[in-house]
Amino acid sequence: MTISDTNTYSSFASGDVDLSMAFVAPFLLQVDAGVPVVLLAGVHVGCFEVFGNPGIRAIRDLKGKRVGIPALETAHHLFLSSMAAYVGLDPRDIDW
Repeated sequence: MTISDTNTYSSFASGDVDLSMAFVAPFLLQVDAGVPVVLLAGVHVGCFEVFGNPGIRAIRDLKGKRVGIPALETAHHLFLSSMAAYVGLDPRDIDW
């Protein structure tokens, strides 16, 4: 069975998937909501890259800018939000 990135996380709760590797943040939202998900191990996050136009030189430069992501609360959104918060930028100041 092939499951798209946006369905990976919900597929665990429904029992369609028994084991997978995916970014942790969407799973944390599920655990917080009481979804019965078991997290076994962690992997590196070096597979994410952020691309910007010449006016974007740092994560802080995203304030007030439009950022393309598949959807809110996806791995892309949550990881970039955590990066923004780490450098002192409120993720709500980004136009997702």
